[in-house]
Parts: sequence; C-alpha cells; structure tokens
Amino acid sequence: MPIQLPDLSKIPKKQIAILGGGVLVVIVLIIIIMANLQGEPAGPGTADARLTVWGPLGDFEGKYLTDSYAAIEPMVDIQYRSIDRADYEQTLLDALAAGEGPDIFMVNNRSLPMQAAKLSPLSPEAFPITSFRELFPAVAEQDFVSDNRVYALPLFIDTLALFYNQELFDQVAIVAPPRTWEEFQNIVPSLRSLNSQGQIVKAAAAIGGSKRSIATASDIVALLMLERGVPIVGTRGVKFEQRDGDGAGFKAFSYYLQFANPASPLYTWNDNFGNYIDSFASGKTAMIFDYRDRISAIQEKAPFLRVGVAPMPQIASDAAVNYADYWGFGVSKQSKFSNEAWKFIINTAANKQVAQAYMKEFRRPPALRALIGAVANDPELGIFAKQALTARSWKQPNSESVQDIFSGAIARALTGQVAPQAAFNELGDQLEQLLAKKN
Repeated sequence: MPIQLPDLSKIPKKQIAILGGGVLVVIVLIIIIMANLQGEPAGPGTADARLTVWGPLGDFEGKYLTDSYAAIEPMVDIQYRSIDRADYEQTLLDALAAGEGPDIFMVNNRSLPMQAAKLSPLSPEAFPITSFRELFPAVAEQDFVSDNRVYALPLFIDTLALFYNQELFDQVAIVAPPRTWEEFQNIVPSLRSLNSQGQIVKAAAAIGGSKRSIATASDIVALLMLERGVPIVGTRGVKFEQRDGDGAGFKAFSYYLQFANPASPLYTWNDNFGNYIDSFASGKTAMIFDYRDRISAIQEKAPFLRVGVAPMPQIASDAAVNYADYWGFGVSKQSKFSNEAWKFIINTAANKQVAQAYMKEFRRPPALRALIGAVANDPELGIFAKQALTARSWKQPNSESVQDIFSGAIARALTGQVAPQAAFNELGDQLEQLLAKKN
C-alpha cells in the first residue's frame, strides 16, 4: 500500500517547519544506524536472505508489515506467521529449543528477562543509546535495552487507561471522568448500587478483584505502586519499601483491596460479580481499566455502548505515571541473516513514514516520539499515545508467574485466608524467589 503523505498546503508554515525538523532528525538517525549496522559481523548480506517473522499480531497485520518491506527490498524473502497470544510463548520456546525458530520474533515488553538469552542485540556502536532515546519514550528503554544494548524495537505502545460508560455517568450527572484517585473515590458511591443485603447490583468500577474476574488486576496494583514511587524490582531484587504496614508498597496494595472489601465504604466489586469485560459491556459496571487493544472486544459485545476513554487516574494530576503493555521486534540468535533481520526491524519501527502508515491502517498508538505529538488530539489514539511518554516499567522474570503471584496475594487477602499485610509479604517473598531462579 502506498504511503499517503500529508497535504502541506493545508498546514501552517510554523508546523511544517517543526514537522520537517522532526522528520529530518529521524531520517538522520536511521541513516547513521543503518551505516553502523553494515559493520556488524552478524550475517550475510541482502542477496538470498530468507527471513521468517513470528508474532501474536493477526495474519493481515503481520503480512502488511512484511509486504511493505518486501516492496523496498525485493531481494529479501520475508514471511510472517501469526500465533495466538495464549499459545505464543510456549510455541516459540519449543521451536527455539528444537532449532527451528524464526529469524525475528515479537517480544512482549515484560518478557526481556525471559527472552534476552535467545536474542541477538545490537551493540552500542551499531545503535547508540542516545539514538534510541531520540526515537522512543523512556519506557521502551526500560523494557528493551540492557547494558546499553538494544534487544528489540517497539512498533506501538499501548497503555492502561480508564474506560467509562457515558450513559451511566450522565444518569447521575457526573460530567467528567476522574483525573485523580481522590476524584475516583468520590464518584464511587454515586455509580454503585447495592441491594438491601449489601450485595452489588451495579458496580462503580472493576477494581479490587483478582485475575479471576479482572485480567488487568496485577497491572493496576503494579501501577499504584509505581505511582507511589515504589520501584518493585531494583538492581538487587524486589524492593517493596518497608513491610511493616507503613511502606508505600503495602499502602498501594491495601488501597486496591478496599474496593472489594464488603466492610469498606468504597466497596464496589468482588470476584463473583463476573468477568469485568462482560459486566462493562452489559452496563452493569460503570468503569474499567484496560488497554486500547481491548476496545474491539468491548465493541463486539456491545456495539452501541457509549464508551468514553480517559487518562489513568493519578495520585497527583501534575505528576503522571502510567503503565504499558506492548510488543517489539527482536532478532533470534539462531538467525543466519541477523543483519538483514535488523534492517527490517529498523525500517519498520524507526522509519517515521512506515510507522505512520501502519498506525493509520491499524489504529495502534505509535511508539515513535515523532508521531506521538502528531496524534495527541486524536479521539481514538491521543490519550494512549500521550501516556506512553510517562509510562514506566519494571523487569519481570516471568510475566505469567508475576501475574499469578499478584493475583494469588489479592485472592488470599480478600477471602481472609491471611491478613492483607501477610499477603503482601508473601507477594514480595514469592517475587524474590522467582527473581532468584532467573538469576
């Protein structure tokens, strides 16, 4: 598909100058990186290169990217294989173990500790960290750079946001979504409905439960910690501040739990209320916290639902911290064509025109800084794109195990198996054990 360039006659001269400067910076960086890549002793040249790409993107989306590259590099035979996200990690692991893996595979932003040994990174000379920072937000460096070596490049960056039912807000005269957690707490009683037995009839928000009912439960808790300045995992392992009930980590954990505690004045959810997406789509829940990628699932279930999207609530509205979930492209150590594989990745993820065409076609929030400003006011992508600039991350030794650990701690505290403080301590202990196994 040809790339559609903007009509410069309709853009003010000042904006053209700014846009032109941004494009020039990106072009220069790509030229420098490509030139440096030529010196990498990482495989043969373009002729006869056959590349395979694996990822959880749909067939059409992945093929769009490979076909776009094949159009400018006809000497490269490049094929994409789509694998369901639920099976992706295990399928990839089995293939790599058998020596039958792809040249390029997509890496979740939380999976680098698991995947680093299987990847062929770019050296600081080939891709300087200063160039990476010019191109991508800080969260991408946290996720895909280690020891100044680039292991993967993101094509898009999705972030956790607040989805709300506009009709339910209108019915109780709430004119705007909450910007802070304090504002969020203030509207919970208005949006929640309880019966005479104190059971939830309508939930203000899907928050407080385990992954049994809320897929993003562990993400919300982790974000609440990061908003409070808790690094979670530092250079020496798990760092949950103090564990005596006064630490910021425990405060974040207990803050989350109160929304599923029947004794709390903010009680509005429990795991028996059902799946959070189904509940939201049916109009039984006013707010959920999720990613842009989930909107299509909501629309399929409730095509006429008036869904509003707002930035994630913050402790302080002037000091935002956000949470990301996205994928990048990395090169397998098994690839015989690692130079050509990296050229595909750089052209796909770092080339502004290519990334812009992809963003317009598939409506994913961009990863390139040069594109984030361009969609800041986009009604569909703007909120997610801007949040990428303030998104933060932490190294997870195994994302699925981490999710299970968080969810288990939440469930044990809510069911009264252990006190919240004890559940929080167990959470930290289990993360430390998981990290120790990885190291």
